[in-house]
Amino acid sequence: MANESIPAINNFPHMGIRRAVLSWFAFFATVITLSVGYSAYTALQAVGTASTWSTLSSSEWNKVAANFVSIDSQLQALGSLAFKSSVATDDMANSAVTDSKIATGISPSKLASGSATAGQVLKWSGTAWTPGADNSNASSDALGRKAYTVVMSVASASNCPSGWTLEALGNYNRNGYVYVQITNNGLNISAESGYSAGHEHLNMHYALSNGPAYLCHRTFTTNGRPHISLFAYGTNNASLCPTGDGYHYVPHAQLKGANDWGYFMSNDNGAYLGYVDSWSYGSHTNMNGYIARWWTSSTVNGTCFKVMGVDEDGATKNGVYPVFLGVRNLSTCTDLGYSGMPTSSFGSSRYNYLQYNDSATVFGPMYSWGHGGETYAQVHYHDTHVNNTCWKYYPVGNRQPVIQQRLLATGSCPTGYSQISSTELKGWNDNGYLQQTAFGLYMGWLYSWDVYSLWRGYNRNSWTTQLGTVCMKIDNS
Repeated sequence: MANESIPAINNFPHMGIRRAVLSWFAFFATVITLSVGYSAYTALQAVGTASTWSTLSSSEWNKVAANFVSIDSQLQALGSLAFKSSVATDDMANSAVTDSKIATGISPSKLASGSATAGQVLKWSGTAWTPGADNSNASSDALGRKAYTVVMSVASASNCPSGWTLEALGNYNRNGYVYVQITNNGLNISAESGYSAGHEHLNMHYALSNGPAYLCHRTFTTNGRPHISLFAYGTNNASLCPTGDGYHYVPHAQLKGANDWGYFMSNDNGAYLGYVDSWSYGSHTNMNGYIARWWTSSTVNGTCFKVMGVDEDGATKNGVYPVFLGVRNLSTCTDLGYSGMPTSSFGSSRYNYLQYNDSATVFGPMYSWGHGGETYAQVHYHDTHVNNTCWKYYPVGNRQPVIQQRLLATGSCPTGYSQISSTELKGWNDNGYLQQTAFGLYMGWLYSWDVYSLWRGYNRNSWTTQLGTVCMKIDNS
């Protein structure tokens, strides 16, 4: 029966209505027995039973024929469904396919992307499965999930970034001082001076009568390598701060103490920006580095910072690799896809200082500095010798970035490399320099440089007229 075709009434024009109906009835009785639905059977019953058909008048037979035309249409539809070799979406009712009907071993190629990007995984949001970052993709030197705390002293509550905690210091006024300690696992703010610190620490205190009235702080979480980027400017001009990148601008007047001094210190545990009467900073000799800077309004009147390498900044959650370039033409920055500005925009002191290590990058006209620990690097230059400064923070992928450099006398760079004319990276005396560590890179002219790495190593190079092209490729996948 499954392979039979269903005869249509219009196939029997020579048989007459009675014979057609009787043929149909015999066929339909077979179909009804096997598979035809209840509605079709009811339609058949509406014309009476077979035993009464012999007494029907011609008008009644016409009625029967009309009903069977309707039944014929239903059967043709049933036949086209019953004997299909495949099932279309419209043939199935909603919720008709259950888990038990789905075969095992579904190929991943059958899964839609769901707007996921490279490296993301499915995560349960509480209501649905959605794409999200893979928290296992930490950089190779990650120490495990930890706290990273940044603290500022500010004169006005309005200078505390959104989402940070603001604390007035009146509750800490026991002996007129406030004490702050930033450690590997958090923040201690105290009215008591009885504290001590080990290798990796950031400690400070100041008299409430000398410094800002508020502490503003935030503790971030990270499974990667936290990093703070700080720019300083000779003028109080918020428009100099990189826009659209998550940087926060703070005027020096908000950070300084009564003596006009401002301070910055950082290590792998966090950073402090503001005023201190006394401070102490350090890191383990064989592990991570630290940076310290201090200034007055004679050199710095505005600061701008961003916290990277933390969960809260998804684009850089594993960490960053900073690259700074000192170039002759600002268009070189644009051509390379770097941010940049004239070096003279950073301040009237004319000299600018760059420090970089595993946890911080600081650039600006602060003359005084300190650094130490396992790794650090420093350069400084005059704005008449390096006309423009470019920078880019490359997000760390699943491992430490690989830096490929080719310093060519002639010819072009290999495919996939950024190409820079060596002339762009030279200063007034026709010299160019390269200083690279595991945590940052500077190329361009410089007045002085310093670098230290106990066990990760570093690379230095310099050139005059012997180079024609500098090629660079950074693999941060």
